[in-house]
Amino acid sequence: MKREDRAARAVAILSCLATSLLFLGYDTRIASAQVLYGSIVGTVTDPTGSLISKARLTVTDTSTGLSRQASADEAGYYSIPNLPPGTYDVSVSASGFKPLTQRNVNVLINTVTRADLSLEVGALSDSVTVEASAAQLQTTKTDVNVNLEARAIESLPLSGYRNFQSLINLVPGATPGRFQNAVIDTPQRDFTFNFNGQDRGDNNTRVDGAPNILVTMTHHMVYVPPVESIEEVNISTNNFEAEQGMTGGAAVTVTTKSGTNQFHGSAFGFHSDNALRSFWWDENRAVITQKPTSIRNIDGGSLGGPIKKSTLFFFTDWEGTFERVGRSSLFSVPADDFRTGDFSRKLGATISDAKGGAIMVPTTEGGITQLRQGMIFDPYTGNMDGTGRSVFSSNGRLNVIPISRLNPAMIKLLALVPHSNLSGDVNNFYNSGTQRLNRNNLDAKINWNRGLKHQVWVKYSIMDALVHGDFGLGKAGGGCLCDGGVGDGHTLVQTAGIGQTYTVSPSFLIDGTLGWTRFGQNVKSPDLGTNFGRDTLGIPGTNGPDPLESGLPAFSPGSDYSTLGNTEGWNPLARNDQSYTFNTNASWMKGSHEIRFGFDFLHHLMNHWQPELGDGPRGAFSFGNALRH
Repeated sequence: MKREDRAARAVAILSCLATSLLFLGYDTRIASAQVLYGSIVGTVTDPTGSLISKARLTVTDTSTGLSRQASADEAGYYSIPNLPPGTYDVSVSASGFKPLTQRNVNVLINTVTRADLSLEVGALSDSVTVEASAAQLQTTKTDVNVNLEARAIESLPLSGYRNFQSLINLVPGATPGRFQNAVIDTPQRDFTFNFNGQDRGDNNTRVDGAPNILVTMTHHMVYVPPVESIEEVNISTNNFEAEQGMTGGAAVTVTTKSGTNQFHGSAFGFHSDNALRSFWWDENRAVITQKPTSIRNIDGGSLGGPIKKSTLFFFTDWEGTFERVGRSSLFSVPADDFRTGDFSRKLGATISDAKGGAIMVPTTEGGITQLRQGMIFDPYTGNMDGTGRSVFSSNGRLNVIPISRLNPAMIKLLALVPHSNLSGDVNNFYNSGTQRLNRNNLDAKINWNRGLKHQVWVKYSIMDALVHGDFGLGKAGGGCLCDGGVGDGHTLVQTAGIGQTYTVSPSFLIDGTLGWTRFGQNVKSPDLGTNFGRDTLGIPGTNGPDPLESGLPAFSPGSDYSTLGNTEGWNPLARNDQSYTFNTNASWMKGSHEIRFGFDFLHHLMNHWQPELGDGPRGAFSFGNALRH
């Protein structure tokens, strides 16, 4: 035996020894499926239906040349587990019978494919070939699952960002998928689902065996593979095996494509713009005649093929998403006369004091007048209990506050607030902006058929995304002209995995996967770096010593006017989440029994700097609408 063969065998056996005695399947004449692989099972019979024992079988992947051998048992039953998804030819031979080849047997992940073979009496020099067979009802597993194959994913219409998850809406028990959280939080733009009434955070998704959930918000995938990279998706919603544990909702397993003995490639482009959508309500109300910019381009391609035929293969793909989405909103900003303290035109109905009598105050002409709703009293006049206060007035006009009495910090802030561009005192400022998303996804995978007994694959994926949103009121801050997340948000997702399948003997196989995922993200608002509240406005306690505590405080001037400053208390943030997984499983065929056992390790790390509670790191000021007298 060659030294490298002995080493590989030793590694595989040690992998098996590392497994626990957690039984994942114990079946009589029923094969347990493997999450990343499929199985072919069946019986070998003669023309009378009698079972043929000890028949020799060979399965061959028609695209890669991968070949596996097995033998039927004394009862004529055979099982070939741990097969990568693909199309196989199944050949069988037995003494006294013509060899038979069953072509185009489709193997899916987490699925047991049944292929019962009937041999004809004859010489071994003769042969029989069956080109296709009818699809059979799944009777060898008890779980409820749905398989989405590459052809369906590539051919059926996908909404949004060409996300394969659109098709999960077709799975029984699934609620319609929807976006959740801001684009800056989740630039992967995945959907969240509930299955069979379970919490959406109870779902578990793995891509090529690596964990694929966002540690911060477990209802999200952290990386959505491009459509061109997906070989198959399996969604198990009930009675799934222990191998698909760590989930209470649905176990979603995604396998990506591998290269074949033929070179295959693809290229695509997708475009949509604002001419394809209607006016929004805010735009109609503001009598806008031109819709804001709304452009989305999704381009990409793939290439796969042999490095060494039937032995070493590669597959790679790239997808770029470039989005410019117009966002518009109505704001309420102070009118020009209000900014100077002139509220003289704001008079209303008569009000009464606590005793029910009208409040009477002297006018500038020396007479007595009845106060109206909306009067503004000078807090430095009258009594401690609030009675006897004078109304602000100037040149015979009530409700005019002298410039000298206005708050200096407020004057500085108001100078940054844009003037109204619509009539009225509320909903009087319309603004639009463009939310930008630049995202690139790249996948690379290598498959190595090291020999008849040992197959290895290595996978790496990366997503690099940048999202930008602007303040709605410019330098005065205000709500973002975006889906949430003002400033620049940079996200880098990396996921990698390595897996192997080793055939110790025709009745004993080992598979294992080691996976790693990293979610790195930092979000910085445009006001970061300037202690605006403390140094510019002169308000103590609004900015701390840490640079991450710099920026605009939030100002909420009641319900009539739009909030000023930086209203996103969670911004800025820095995230560095990682997940590690290792699982190894063994399939042991003993007589008419099949036993599958293994070990699964999953470790999540969450490393964040992010304000979650209160009004954020810059401070905030809130003012109510209550009338004071």
